[in-house]
Amino acid sequence: MEHVKARHVGRAWFTSDLMLGSERDAEHRNHDSADQMNSVIADRWNELVKPYDTVWILGNLIGGQSDETRSAAFGVAQRLNGTKYLLAGPLDPCLSGQYPYAAREAVRYRELAGLKAVVTGKEFVNDDTAPQRRRVPIQIPLLGGASHGHPNVMLSAFHYPEPGARDDDFARYRPRWEKRRAEQSPYLIHGEAPWVVRDYPPGKAVNVSMDAWGFEPVSAEMVADMLRSD
Repeated sequence: MEHVKARHVGRAWFTSDLMLGSERDAEHRNHDSADQMNSVIADRWNELVKPYDTVWILGNLIGGQSDETRSAAFGVAQRLNGTKYLLAGPLDPCLSGQYPYAAREAVRYRELAGLKAVVTGKEFVNDDTAPQRRRVPIQIPLLGGASHGHPNVMLSAFHYPEPGARDDDFARYRPRWEKRRAEQSPYLIHGEAPWVVRDYPPGKAVNVSMDAWGFEPVSAEMVADMLRSD
């Protein structure tokens, strides 16, 4: 009798703001160099994430400024485990509407960083994802979704302006909490938000930035636990 090879059903992970290759971020994060920061992020990532897992990167993947540091950063991203999706954030040159060559950069990012797809702000680039998941902002079921007793979640790569700031450059990209449809409104998973997330009430949003989680991705199970606790 022929044996059927078991298929692995991977876990889902969320993270943002890797800023690979950025000397400025390395110093801010108390690393000796960008190379050291890259190694720490890659080591912790690959200890947790398996090759058959899925990771949603909510913006700001590469932070290196020179061609050399960016090339090294792309090499690190290529080695990160999992099927990786990047939602272009404010510092990603593949963000449509912010950078003139966003579409070209999205293809480049996908190839050099080993990504399954890049969401440029309006669409997926070079991906076979089902059409119902191509909406931006992205909405996905968390741990199976409502049919399994877990909520749907919105994914956003855009931070909110600092309290008191007059300008909000990324308002058009971000999901908004609909108070009149509160029961149907999904939770929000976001990156790069060091202050309170406006438009979403307390307990309805989770920050998965690298800086908030010890430079590690956050599992869907952990997110679900946090949402349940609220």
